Formats: sequence, C-alpha cells, structure tokens
Amino acid sequence: MEQNVLDLRDERCPMALLLVKRRVKDMAMGQEAVIYVADQQSFFDIKRFLLKQSFRVFCDESDGYYRVKLIKGTLPNV
Repeated sequence: MEQNVLDLRDERCPMALLLVKRRVKDMAMGQEAVIYVADQQSFFDIKRFLLKQSFRVFCDESDGYYRVKLIKGTLPNV
C-alpha cells in the first residue's frame, strides 16, 4: 500500500487543517498517511478532526515537531 506523506511543519491552522481535510477526503479504506506538523494547536486540531472521522491515529513528538500516522478505517483507536 502506498503511504502518503504530508509535511505541514511550515503551516498553521486553519491552513494546516484544511490541507489535511483535502488530503484524507479521497483516501481508500485501510490506506495510510503520515503528517508532520510543528504547531501544537494545529496538531491538536488535526488529531481531533481525524478521530471524529474514524481514522486510527498514532502520534509522537520529536525534534520540535509532531508526527501523526493515520489509517483510514473503522477500527477503534488504541
């Protein structure tokens, strides 16, 4: 499966969230993507949006930015 990477480290909300919404809109079930974001509020907004849209979301922070791995699906988040 192809993995999409979206680097938003230079973006802030609302643009960061808008770009995520556009990217995930046409993702297929089970498709994965990775998002990099530096702004903390953008990270919280993106994570909240993805969880509401039934994505599985895995997050970590390192080197001053957040990495959000997401999988489109219907399984509960762990």
